[in-house]
Amino acid sequence: GDVLTAVPGVWTPTGGDDTYAWEQAEAVEGPWVTIANATSATYQTVAGDVGMLIRAKVTVTQDDVTASMESNSLGPITAA
Repeated sequence: GDVLTAVPGVWTPTGGDDTYAWEQAEAVEGPWVTIANATSATYQTVAGDVGMLIRAKVTVTQDDVTASMESNSLGPITAA
């Protein structure tokens, strides 16, 4: 499958810890479901993603404050 890469962007203030989750849905309005064990900045699509939309969710934590942002969705994913 294709390799997708999440770029966290710039958070203010800087210096927080970024975590990643990849999500899939059948439609843009969801529901969005977290893909098990997909927790790095990259994600390689698999056969189970075919026909689905994929997006990345980046969460940053700094000084006990947490904020999250989702990417635009990609897809629907086609057969590899």
